[in-house]
Amino acid sequence: MRPDIVAREGSMRMDLVASEGSMRLDLVAREGSMRLDFVAREGSLRPDIVASEGSMRLDIVAREGSMRLDIVAREGSMRLDIVAREGSMRLDIVAVRAP
Repeated sequence: MRPDIVAREGSMRMDLVASEGSMRLDLVAREGSMRLDFVAREGSLRPDIVASEGSMRLDIVAREGSMRLDIVAREGSMRLDIVAREGSMRLDIVAVRAP
């Protein structure tokens, strides 16, 4: 699964390889930017976050290969749930001004 999402308030590119359990997420918005690299097998996480407004909540269980990421900003909110073993992804994006 390889979705590309571009919105008026910002852009997001996400690559997910379920068999390898790896994910790369690049998020650039007017309120800030985030780059996230996650490898489920290694259980490593390297986030770089710059945001003038908004908050991020991140819970990771490396052994289960699951990740929950919540981003709330003035322009909208994003919820991302990933289960690497199941190879499933749920992504909900709600923005004040959607394209």
